Amino acid sequence: MDNIEEKIQAYYGGFLSEEGKQELESWVKTSDENQKTMDELKKVYELSSLDAEKFCPNVDRAWQCVEHKLFRPTKQIFMNHPLFKIAAAVVLTVGLAWVGLPYLIHDNLLSIKTNKGEVREVILDDGTHIWLNSNSSLKYPEKFALNKSRKVYLYGQAYFEVAHDQTRPFKVIGKSAVTEVLGTSFDLLAKRTRNELNVMTGRVAIRPQEGKEIIVAAKNQRVVLEGKEATMTSQLNTKTIAWRFGELNFQSTPMTEVVKVLSKHYQIEFELDQSIENCLITSKFKNKSIEEVLEILGKIANIKYTKSADDSIALTGPSC
Repeated sequence: MDNIEEKIQAYYGGFLSEEGKQELESWVKTSDENQKTMDELKKVYELSSLDAEKFCPNVDRAWQCVEHKLFRPTKQIFMNHPLFKIAAAVVLTVGLAWVGLPYLIHDNLLSIKTNKGEVREVILDDGTHIWLNSNSSLKYPEKFALNKSRKVYLYGQAYFEVAHDQTRPFKVIGKSAVTEVLGTSFDLLAKRTRNELNVMTGRVAIRPQEGKEIIVAAKNQRVVLEGKEATMTSQLNTKTIAWRFGELNFQSTPMTEVVKVLSKHYQIEFELDQSIENCLITSKFKNKSIEEVLEILGKIANIKYTKSADDSIALTGPSC
């Protein structure tokens, strides 16, 4: 049957013609697999509804889940029930990649890329706000299609404030994971094989690209996907999301740890001289460039920095 995806959406949305209903119902009866598909889709629609008395069609999400092979990591709670109800602020880190992406990227997508130490804000056609962290790339359509999922493609890290649209889920698609929300805020760190999800409020659904099972994380939960291994904890990775709010807070923190935080925050590689590894840093930085941070470190700990041709930074200084 042609356009089965749209017909299923129209069926559950209540606006499929009588002729269309009969055609779809006949298709369902032709095989047990078709019936199973409809049952699974119905379950997703019912449980992902934002209104207990009204379905919230989520065709793309459910259809992809049915098409892919079953995925069962050893350390995770997988859920075939509610994708999520209304969510307000979600922070998630999901590993994605441009190379070998198993989906078609259309020629009409717009593309932006940030340099190291640079952050850019983008406003999409639907009103969604995206802050793209340094050394990251984003592809997105100039205008989202009506009655279809809103899709963007990310490599790097970005913070999203997604405009709510009950009929058009918002998807971030990559090589190793697909993440979906209706209207929420989240942070996404995109690498090749590692996916990390930090949920601040509400719920968010994520599944591996080659998997069928959906993982649903709630407020203050963290999900890490690496290959086919998945873990869930109840503690957020605040260091991963600190960049969005422009805040870095060090309290008697060894330079070895300071460098790790700076490297994540600014997406820059550091070379740390052994003589200053144990220097303790107490300072707070808000919306500072990496140069400003290094200048302050120089004043409080006499640390010197040198930039290399590959944009990495070497830190030296007297023993503490």
